[in-house]
Amino acid sequence: MLQRFERRFVINLPHRVDRRRDTEAELVRVGCSATFVAAIRPADAGEFGSVGERGAYESHLRTWRSAIGAGSILVMEDDVSFAPDLRDRVALLDALPTAWDVLYLGHGQLPDVPRHRGGPGLGPVEPETEFIGLHCYAINGRALPRLVAAAERFLTRERGHPDGGIMPIDGALNIARRQEGFVTFAAVPPLAEQRASRTDIGTLKWFDRVPALEGAVRLARRAKNAARFARRAGPETPS
Repeated sequence: MLQRFERRFVINLPHRVDRRRDTEAELVRVGCSATFVAAIRPADAGEFGSVGERGAYESHLRTWRSAIGAGSILVMEDDVSFAPDLRDRVALLDALPTAWDVLYLGHGQLPDVPRHRGGPGLGPVEPETEFIGLHCYAINGRALPRLVAAAERFLTRERGHPDGGIMPIDGALNIARRQEGFVTFAAVPPLAEQRASRTDIGTLKWFDRVPALEGAVRLARRAKNAARFARRAGPETPS
């Protein structure tokens, strides 16, 4: 299913070999190949909220630039985790209209799109709907040049600018979608989630700052991810 996108990328900080290993296992499980691209780790935050926030912005933007000319791209972050029924939902992409620009296969916040309904499918996304997180999404090649231009414009303006300035990368895609009129869809329910793992963007939890707890924390996160898989494998219930 995911192989239908012409180019597929996983953004990964080179030192996060743990995340790369787990993501490689996920890709094998669902039968998808992808190119791992080295994420950017800037020396300072600049006008961004943190070094990680700036690095995420620059990493996604660089990936978009590199793919201009492709028919479509799938971009994943290195904590992506796919739904157990992904292979059973291959018809989802058959329902995607030819005239699409952005497709969220994973999504963290959807105030205007139900996460559960009678059956799995695609939900149209209104321009005002905002998402948090870009762990798994696709861009139609026809939209890439305008998306890159919009993201570059935002970098020239101060944070909080009414037309879009310095901001997290997921916010940049939200505003670009609205300003450019991108035709957007989302998988309902999501086809991908984020695995529990140590963050590279936000503030570390206290237990991630204690080296002696590293092994125990890793095991706890594996158990949490396994439990999440078990819940997702069960029947969906309407919200």
